[in-house]
Amino acid sequence: MSDAAKLVLLGALEGIGEAHEFAVSGVLDLVLPGLRVAGAGGSVEAAADAAAAARAHAPTGWLELTLPVAPADARALIAAAERAPFGRGEETVVDLAVRSVWQIGPEGIAFGNPRWPDLVAQIVGTVADAFAIRRPIRARLYKLLIYETGSHFVAHKDSEKEDGMFATLVVYLPSQHEGGRLVVRHAGAQKAFDLGGDAGAYALQYAAFYTDCEHEVEPLTDGYRVALVYNLLLADAADPAATAALAAPEHSEQAEAIADALASLFEEEALERVAIGLEHDYSQAGLAPSLLKGADRARLHVLAGIAAFARDREAQVHRFKVAKARRQHLHQQIDGLRLDMTHVTERRGSPQTLVCTKTRGAYERAVAQYERDLQWLEALGAP
Repeated sequence: MSDAAKLVLLGALEGIGEAHEFAVSGVLDLVLPGLRVAGAGGSVEAAADAAAAARAHAPTGWLELTLPVAPADARALIAAAERAPFGRGEETVVDLAVRSVWQIGPEGIAFGNPRWPDLVAQIVGTVADAFAIRRPIRARLYKLLIYETGSHFVAHKDSEKEDGMFATLVVYLPSQHEGGRLVVRHAGAQKAFDLGGDAGAYALQYAAFYTDCEHEVEPLTDGYRVALVYNLLLADAADPAATAALAAPEHSEQAEAIADALASLFEEEALERVAIGLEHDYSQAGLAPSLLKGADRARLHVLAGIAAFARDREAQVHRFKVAKARRQHLHQQIDGLRLDMTHVTERRGSPQTLVCTKTRGAYERAVAQYERDLQWLEALGAP
């Protein structure tokens, strides 16, 4: 094995760390929050919905939701809500073409079930494990969102709404609805969470993602969705250095270094395979991709992504956010090895993105050579 390539490979693997998830979701056993919303009880009474009005709690005008959320209750929430704005530059604006959803602030929300904070803490612990965060984190209620048919939010990134915030957690209350997928993107990867259908009607669901991830909510096609939004914060937010370190994991530079090193090894050594040792100990039963721990799991994620792009005939484009020196090196390597792909730099963001698109160059060269060979054979056989 080439010493230089080996050092590059090991160095890149070492730089991956433990984290590889930028967005996660889950389904929970149902715990009733005892959610009470100010201003909604009066709306229910005004609508002459006797069954819902009977659940209005003191003080007058508060409504306790039953689950799954009934359409009448969702309409009562909307009557007590306001349009949710969004940030546009230095302004906070309402534009229904960009964001169409209703909101109620935390001052108008109360929880009657003392077990609800325990459930939220359980979700936070699960998210921390998925994100490989080893420091204490906590959740602070931000607002209640109500979606109706047609509600949506175009692709955007969340702002860090308070000191120590690094991610957003959304808990979806059971309600019958369709559509409204949550789509989260980061560093050329995408995850889509379908929150409707039977799971949306009868189960508590959650999704969490880093604030620097682009995400969108596709239009709801039927029904209503009610969601509690929490800011995820570092418990030790007083340490600014610690806060700045929490961002969605970005491994594109390591992935490119690994791909280069593996290409060199296979070319120079004529190897059929390369074995990379694991950091943790495993039993035979625990030696499965889904059960790998920490850095082993993150490294497998990166290596599998490289292999999948090379192997997948349908995957035509791959995007790498890498520094200028690395981009120049990759441009030279792709041209020098005559790889079947185009490579252009997308000049926005920092670092800028190298976009590689597969082509049929080798096939087209082979076809052209075949046609030339046929012409020579015909010429040789001519009288």
